Amino acid sequence: MRSCTAMSIASAALLAAGILLIAVPMASAAALGISGPQYSNGTPSITVSNRGPFEVYGLAVRASVLSPGGLVLASGSSAPVDVPPGSTVTVSVPIAPNYSSIAGAQPLSLGRLIVNVEADANLAGILPARLVASFPVNVSEAVEVVSVRPPSMVSASNGSLVILEDVSFLYDVPFLPLSGFLEVRVMNGTSQVGYGSRAISASPGQEVEAPILVNISMPPYALLTRAQQFNVSAYLVSGGAPYPLGSWIYRWSPPIQGLSVGPAAVGPMNGSSYTVSVPISFVDGQAQGFPLSVAGYLYSSGAAPVSEASWRGLASPGPNSIRLEFTVPSSAAPRYAVIYLTAFNSTMTEELTPSPP
Repeated sequence: MRSCTAMSIASAALLAAGILLIAVPMASAAALGISGPQYSNGTPSITVSNRGPFEVYGLAVRASVLSPGGLVLASGSSAPVDVPPGSTVTVSVPIAPNYSSIAGAQPLSLGRLIVNVEADANLAGILPARLVASFPVNVSEAVEVVSVRPPSMVSASNGSLVILEDVSFLYDVPFLPLSGFLEVRVMNGTSQVGYGSRAISASPGQEVEAPILVNISMPPYALLTRAQQFNVSAYLVSGGAPYPLGSWIYRWSPPIQGLSVGPAAVGPMNGSSYTVSVPISFVDGQAQGFPLSVAGYLYSSGAAPVSEASWRGLASPGPNSIRLEFTVPSSAAPRYAVIYLTAFNSTMTEELTPSPP
């Protein structure tokens, strides 16, 4: 009798197990709850709660990040964990980006992501269970906290000027890394006069500091000596249309502003020579000084100069005054002077006519 009773109990248990297997989705939904995702330190996490009386063994979570159009942009799986009855666990799900899909999805312009989650487990060691959930994730701003520092000059040459632009921003698209380019465009009125580009990469939530060299194609004399107004725009480019970071008006303060050469002061005769003194003044409108060299030549009627003088030093921010001192033979009567100022790999020329002694 005991044998028959045991067999009856076993049969009843198998029958009950069969019914439970058919009803696994309902039983699982009633016993297990899933919420999330949260995003911390570069890894998403899912919270799973076990509200039922059974131990949950080997819970494994798979997550996929989809674009609104259904492209799988990233996916990954967790390590198995156990969830005791009446408890809640947070499961980290490392995900790997699908770079080819990310480039095609234009991550900077998504606006919304979809996170699909599947959780497989075993209830009480005998019943398989699965939970499936979908979570929309709004991407309100792909990039935040944008700042641009005033540019500083690096070098100049005939026809162009190189400035350093410092752009910083916070990349805030969850789950998806950024890979692309930072572009800076400089407009003078309606014409583009400058451009710079550099590669950019960032993880979600990362603050990016991105100094970028921008080449401006304008006459160096105008850029070195005259105040300018530029419209500077910065963009991120990553698999689609440029993403605008913003535009700013810059009023360029030149390093050699208000340049004044002369008038020359002619000293009295001193035996076989006399002196000619040429004052030079300007204002450095930049925040830092720069090396400056000045060379001057006095000419009479011939092609060779009758006297020359030079000065080398460091111009400082704010007003600067220097003076070239020429010693001229008494037999020479200079008709004009040519002054060369060299800074930032660019040379400017000034002419003046000194008065006779």
